[in-house]
Amino acid sequence: MNRRTILFLSIVAALPFTSASAQVAEPAISPTRMLEAAVRDTNSPTGHIAFDGLRNLRDPSLRPLFSWLSTARSPGQRRQGVLGLAELETPPRINPLLLSRIPDRAEQAALLGEGLALDLIGTDQIEQMLAWPDLEPYIEVALRARLQREGKALDRARVESLAEKGGLSTELLAAAVLAQAGEPGRLDQAAGKLLALSDPARGAIIGPLLESVRRERLSKASPLIGRLHAVYTSYPSLAADILRTWIRLAPEDGLPVLYQAWDKAAGLPEQLRLALIALDASDLADPSLFDRIATASDNEVLSAMGRLGGVLARKEPAIPALHDLIKLRYLAVELWIMDRAKTWDAETSAEACRAMINAWAARPSTPDPISDAVLPAAKGLVEADREFLASALVKACERTDDRIALAITMALLAKNSPPVWDVNHPPRWPDNQSEAVGLLVYAQSVEPSKFPAGWTPALEGIATGVGTRLSPPMRAQAAWLLVKIRDQEEQTLARLLAGG
Repeated sequence: MNRRTILFLSIVAALPFTSASAQVAEPAISPTRMLEAAVRDTNSPTGHIAFDGLRNLRDPSLRPLFSWLSTARSPGQRRQGVLGLAELETPPRINPLLLSRIPDRAEQAALLGEGLALDLIGTDQIEQMLAWPDLEPYIEVALRARLQREGKALDRARVESLAEKGGLSTELLAAAVLAQAGEPGRLDQAAGKLLALSDPARGAIIGPLLESVRRERLSKASPLIGRLHAVYTSYPSLAADILRTWIRLAPEDGLPVLYQAWDKAAGLPEQLRLALIALDASDLADPSLFDRIATASDNEVLSAMGRLGGVLARKEPAIPALHDLIKLRYLAVELWIMDRAKTWDAETSAEACRAMINAWAARPSTPDPISDAVLPAAKGLVEADREFLASALVKACERTDDRIALAITMALLAKNSPPVWDVNHPPRWPDNQSEAVGLLVYAQSVEPSKFPAGWTPALEGIATGVGTRLSPPMRAQAAWLLVKIRDQEEQTLARLLAGG
């Protein structure tokens, strides 16, 4: 009997029968099937997404797989390999050598851009990268902007040269970088070229430009942002993004525009949009603006936004106003609160997260959807208040609130955190999905040799999809955890590195 037959029979034996009277087992499915398919199939987006789960494990034993992926056949595989290796470093850092070996300039530029956005590239690495021949011009300007942000001298002549040959996107970013260095001469000309374009060509340039300007804190690009705002006043969402960026970079220019816009605001939708911009600027704006917002209408959400903005602007305790606003469950402001909470003191941040979970746990009907803000709220409490998460999970299970239970278990999984429940006496899970994620939480937190043998079939069901069907990243995690529990890392890696 050959090894493949033995493996087949061992997997069949491990799978449960479909009923007590069944005489034939379900067809065997390898727990690592998804990983094997992703390694073989260079055009498998689902397979490539599966590697997100392995990256989240931050497991050094996966380094050989990520190294192999970083030089694999497809851009999707290479991206996962480069980022997976970067996230295993302390601090997380992309390996410049791996990027230098990528032959396609567009792919290399995309990875460099992602590395800058995720803060995976340090100044020492940038100086190495700038020595490479044929860097994509826009990315080279972005790298030089990062060095400038960190206080390094700017090679102005080189940036001027890149502006001439890199296309309009490069010229715009270069103009902003040069303006930051005290040479604003190019800014007006580049802005004129951009505004002469028609949409959607112009719109395709503006989003990445705003992101780069914000990220690299190019405050001297204020005149360019002002011209953009004037052009896009009839496009509410884009105009709001432009104004938010403008205020953050150059409050002396952007805030007067916000004040004037508020005075002219017509109708509740516009007022709510401007109030959210004002909230975002509550550390910069005059407190009197929020008094006007709070008394502008009898709309509860608008009034509560004004009160919260006022206490934040006056540096007063924000918790009561946060409670008042969160209980109204207005999605746009909920997401803002969870994002800004990262900058508040520990108690205010934790209380905002607790209030968010409590507000949605109290909804009248548990089958109703919950806000996208609940998951980041739960993540914010994984280290700050595990006792609260444990209590909230017990209450969710008692109410058969599968949505809150799933959000809490997903937060623990994302943070690589151990369970907040007694694993020997787990809660009565409200559904199969939250129970499956709970099993993953436990499996990734315990020594593989201590994982109970009786729970292995359930973990195998997650990996194969025969049991509860979770997302590809979670199925990939289950597969790798099974490999470790069975002490099969070496054999499995050898098979994957051989192409599945």
